Amino acid sequence: MKITSNFTEWLYSNLDLIEECREKGLKPIILIGGASSSGKSYTSKMLKEFLSEKGLRTIIISTDNYNKGLAENVFDIVNKKYYDDAIKNRPQITNEIKKIIINCDFDNKFDKDNLVIIKNTCKNLLTCNADEFVKRLQYEFKHINFDKKSIYDLKEAASDITALISNKRIIEKKYSKMISERIEQSNILDGKYFDIIMVEGIYALADEITKNINAENVIKNFIDCNNKNLFLRRMIRDSSITNCSKGFILKNYLDYVAPEYFNTVLQTKQKADIILKNDMTFEELREGYVDIQNKYKISVNQLNNFLLHSKITKKITVLDTYFGERGDDNVLRLREERFASNPYVMKSLIYKGKQKLRKDKSIIRPNFMLATTKDLYEVFTSKEQLVDELKIARINVFKTIQKKRWLLNYKNREIKIDFIGNDIIMEIDEELEKNLDMKIKSQKIQAQKFYEL
Repeated sequence: MKITSNFTEWLYSNLDLIEECREKGLKPIILIGGASSSGKSYTSKMLKEFLSEKGLRTIIISTDNYNKGLAENVFDIVNKKYYDDAIKNRPQITNEIKKIIINCDFDNKFDKDNLVIIKNTCKNLLTCNADEFVKRLQYEFKHINFDKKSIYDLKEAASDITALISNKRIIEKKYSKMISERIEQSNILDGKYFDIIMVEGIYALADEITKNINAENVIKNFIDCNNKNLFLRRMIRDSSITNCSKGFILKNYLDYVAPEYFNTVLQTKQKADIILKNDMTFEELREGYVDIQNKYKISVNQLNNFLLHSKITKKITVLDTYFGERGDDNVLRLREERFASNPYVMKSLIYKGKQKLRKDKSIIRPNFMLATTKDLYEVFTSKEQLVDELKIARINVFKTIQKKRWLLNYKNREIKIDFIGNDIIMEIDEELEKNLDMKIKSQKIQAQKFYEL
């Protein structure tokens, strides 16, 4: 087993094993497994481009496209769990459900209105109580684990891989995360046109795949990543490419994705020939909207001077909890706020990318809102519950900072004043920053680690 964090070394390690297979007259199969959001799709594409430069024609098969689809999966869970697979007419029932839910927003797919339509459409096809059946559909939809192995038809995937290796033809499979269903395809893939078959997905190294293809020409990869970055990638990715609410994405990750990874997917790592440690790339560290931070360390006298020409609009106590490890380039931060003697309220769970220092000495860093107050209280009753669930996902608290914050209205612009220990930190916007006197400008805070501010 080879372990590397050097991407170029990983590319050439695969090339070495590919050449071994080809010297034996075998068509190589490259399997790339790993956690959800570990970077399997990205590394697969980069490896394909690298091999193309070497004159090798490669096709990528994603096991994600062998997801059976939401209608079939929810039906199968209900049929097996409550009816011991006794409900017949599966193709007709799942097809009717699919037609009803396919164009709905994710959270509304099994709402009350759709359940009525499903019941009325399917009652003549059912051999059970229709009211109970649709209630169970709704319950299992709300608790579905999209990373469970049974969600995918891995035997179908293994059959297609075997066909391509044997220079046969298959119909391409395509699954849409936006509608949570398979999309009908007519595109034909012919194995004889490819020198290498590449398969990527969380279960690419599962027994259902590895035990059904010839082991002699299989090159097994596992993409590794630290737990905090897996969480960040999943939240950012699913917020962008799915139709799910942020609350659902957050809860689904902590309840199902992370446990399934530790209990099932991670076990396949021991099969790997090559392990790539693949944490956040520079491009990912720049993900999100850009936050320009003009911060100055000021004295009590300077603060008093601002107060003579401004009005305090709000006094807040801020509690910031950071997850991960000291020295991380990216930040996972939970912010709570409290007014007067009121209890703390969770305000946001946010990702902050790597800091960059501009020529004008301003600190800029990308931000991505993972969850707002509404999202957080949709799925958690308290901060303690969120912290406990992140801990189960092996994402731990390493720093908590409490600060007093004043918001000032100064010349119709907002100034933030933070009191951290013995320091007074002033943060202003770019327009106001232009008009500061040189004495204060000389006290500008340049890029520092986030836990120092």
